[in-house]
Amino acid sequence: MKLKIEIKMDNAAFDEDQGFEAARILREFIETLAGGGYCAGYPRENLRDVNGNIVGQAKVTR
Repeated sequence: MKLKIEIKMDNAAFDEDQGFEAARILREFIETLAGGGYCAGYPRENLRDVNGNIVGQAKVTR
């Protein structure tokens, strides 16, 4: 299995500092992982920017 993470960085949340916003999204996902809120039984997680827009997904693939 693989964990694939894809983030589209073409909206306003990334205008000021792309790296900071991408890192913030990844930290939020890491907290979900660490808390047991994401597992193979739920193979997709929507990733949201600071404005609440869905900008990507983390998913388990084979």
